Amino acid sequence: MACHTNMHEENTMSDETSGYEMAVKKLPELKALTVRMLTTLENVNRDIFAKFVILYDHITARGGNADDFFTLNHDVIFNPESMDVEVCISVDEPVEDGADVSMRTVLGGSFAYVIHKGPYSGISDAIAALSAKMEERGLVPCGPMRERYMNDPDEVAPEELLTEVMFPVES
Repeated sequence: MACHTNMHEENTMSDETSGYEMAVKKLPELKALTVRMLTTLENVNRDIFAKFVILYDHITARGGNADDFFTLNHDVIFNPESMDVEVCISVDEPVEDGADVSMRTVLGGSFAYVIHKGPYSGISDAIAALSAKMEERGLVPCGPMRERYMNDPDEVAPEELLTEVMFPVES
């Protein structure tokens, strides 16, 4: 089984109990400026925001354009006291590495996903719903979970935040 496919269409699956609709889509690989860190569940939102500021400042200081803001969760087993998170901003053109940040290619492929609407504190419900729906469909994760932040918490109310929660899946 491969983690990458030529699938372009979206296949959706909804259930009334969770309120989340799962779909599967194909994503291209991305060039991204990233920084990886260990954090705790208590501090993760604060720490992610701080790293996004560092990445954004690094990109814009070098004349680059920031695209998508997302994180990769590299933990195989969740531990609230030690979370391995990579904070990423995709870019159109590579920018030079810095002291704590580096350019890399983030792999594309087929991704199962749900959209979470609401405060970041509720994302765990979306992860649980997505995991259950993947299991029902026989989809197997083949890489780190990705959270893509679709709007800016400085511009919208917490209940209007949109976060795409994704797992790369084998096909």
